[in-house]
Amino acid sequence: LFLAAAIPLYLPRNSAYLAFNWEANYRLPTNETEFIYPPIIKKRINRKLAYDAIEAKLKLQGYPGRGCLLRVICEAAASALSEGNGVLGDIVHILLTPSTSNNQGLSEEYQAAEEHGRNLKKCDEYHKGCSVSFLDIISWLGHVVE
Repeated sequence: LFLAAAIPLYLPRNSAYLAFNWEANYRLPTNETEFIYPPIIKKRINRKLAYDAIEAKLKLQGYPGRGCLLRVICEAAASALSEGNGVLGDIVHILLTPSTSNNQGLSEEYQAAEEHGRNLKKCDEYHKGCSVSFLDIISWLGHVVE
């Protein structure tokens, strides 16, 4: 199952789209005699699992995973991300705000990054761990589309 959100980028003389893809795999039975119900779910998806997946994906792309995730958590807390951005903004806000769920075995670094951004409204301290602002990239794309 694939889900994609595509945003057209209006650029002179070019057609370009920015797409975000989500993928889910389901184990299908090899024949009718092997059907097992209910499906066995070993782990529930929680914030720790989501953060580990984001960090791994960032590392795979050549970025420092933990440093970039801490920076984006701080920047999301420093800005009013959920205001005026609809359902997608609310989802991103919930994902990048560790205090919206019980402590699920997360490192205290995530909570500290959120508090730092919310209280100081600046995230300069996290620039050392990650030189790229993923929130600025999204904001820039929003201005290009408008």
